[in-house]
Amino acid sequence: MELLTNPVRAYAWGSRTVIAELLGRPVPSPHPEAELWLGAHPGDPSHLATGKSLVEAISADPEGQLGRDRAQRWRETLPFLLKVLAADLLHPVDEVARGVRNAPLLRAGLVATRFDLAAVYLGLATRTITPA
Repeated sequence: MELLTNPVRAYAWGSRTVIAELLGRPVPSPHPEAELWLGAHPGDPSHLATGKSLVEAISADPEGQLGRDRAQRWRETLPFLLKVLAADLLHPVDEVARGVRNAPLLRAGLVATRFDLAAVYLGLATRTITPA
């Protein structure tokens, strides 16, 4: 087991408190923080304590990192990304929730995705909004 450093994605719809509190950093953060990514997404992977990215570590030893079956099944990659969302409004890709009356306002949540599959959302509603 290795300790990972995980990237934080800053978007205008993010929170200045939720991810900072989760990571034990000063609150409020200097800018909105919307997503904490945990995984081997090539666009912004987690990093090991050595400084090597999770993508690099898996690429260097896919069977050692993933096991033979998973390395073969996933073609020596880890096609999984866990996102911790922290928003002061609905996540912009959640088209379904936008059209639902009294949709929950997402304050914090989790999104687990395989790069080729749909997302699964688990959110905590702090209030609701009604679309105009």
